[in-house]
Amino acid sequence: MPVIGLIQVGSQAHADRYTYLPQIGLYLLLSWAITDALVSQLQRRILGVAAGVAVVALAWCAHIQASNWRNGESLWKHTIAVTSGNFIAHNGLGHLLLNDGRLDEAIEEFQIALKIDPRFPEAQKNLSVALTEKGRTDEAVAHLQTLIAEHPDDAQGHYNLGNALLKKGDSRSAIAAYQKALLARSRYPAAHYNLGIALDQNGRIDEAIAHYQKAVREQPDYAQAYYLLGNDLLREARVDDAIAAYERALKNRAKYPEVENNLGLAVLRKGRPSEAIAHWQNALAINPDSVDSLNNLAWTLATFPETWIRNGDQALALAKRANQLSGDNSPAILRTLAAAYAENGRFTEARIIAERGLQLANTQKNSTLANIFEGDIALYRTNAPVRTATQPR
Repeated sequence: MPVIGLIQVGSQAHADRYTYLPQIGLYLLLSWAITDALVSQLQRRILGVAAGVAVVALAWCAHIQASNWRNGESLWKHTIAVTSGNFIAHNGLGHLLLNDGRLDEAIEEFQIALKIDPRFPEAQKNLSVALTEKGRTDEAVAHLQTLIAEHPDDAQGHYNLGNALLKKGDSRSAIAAYQKALLARSRYPAAHYNLGIALDQNGRIDEAIAHYQKAVREQPDYAQAYYLLGNDLLREARVDDAIAAYERALKNRAKYPEVENNLGLAVLRKGRPSEAIAHWQNALAINPDSVDSLNNLAWTLATFPETWIRNGDQALALAKRANQLSGDNSPAILRTLAAAYAENGRFTEARIIAERGLQLANTQKNSTLANIFEGDIALYRTNAPVRTATQPR
């Protein structure tokens, strides 16, 4: 019965799209019956003319109707125009606008949907997403708390609440929201992923690793989760595991400059500078203005102990670009720039830049980096360059 449109299917009033094929037989039967009923030649001619007019009229109606289907936005707007109180259509249009990044328009449509039906959960959730992306996190949290009070087992509601709290800067409350989402839905890779981020922000790295691992187990092509998993593993000095995670990320997303950059750092720790250089070059081929990749590549080309790895001219060009992009106020990048000048035998310029980096490090109360600068400056005063196989600091 639903297939021929005689009873309601879903939230729509009629499923008329299901009637098209079943009605072919009825139309054939009707055509044969009319033909048999018309005995005179004149009647048949009149019917032929009337049928031709009907075909032209129906073709024009079909043309007008087809224009409403040219894209999702036109279809939803037409639906709203020919119906009243259609909260589903307003929510559908809002969702389309949200995906298109038109947040203000999306918020308006979701609010209209909720004005028609204040208890419509999908509009509540979609409105919370739009408000969160707009930065109106307090409003998003309020809507979601209302939703969750009525639907305490709504996994997406708890997940959206976690996202709003995380963007608001309340990562501890976000952790609790994500955990409730996972209680309500056992397989939820996005919730594991964002819970990992919130745990990272609270210094709970081992727990974050566990949730990133669950995310990729549930969604094996989750490149972002492999990336953050690799970062935490590298932070824990589990270099081989980090390399494996980064490689899985690149397998699922070939152009991922952040992964290329960090994979370069990981293989450099394993004493494979040529591979590291290749990964930073890959990152820069995708994003030529990646400051981290510019800095890492420049540092290695300027300071690596083995002569065949170093390239002073290229290191200096890369370091200058990184320094320019960083606004000439990053002590770490100034250290790389100074090292590149030293590699080119320009020790006076290297010392001057290192002294400026030392001042910035002291201003930022970074005593560790300040001590490193003092060691570099002592080298430059003796016309000696920095030599190290480690990553920049």
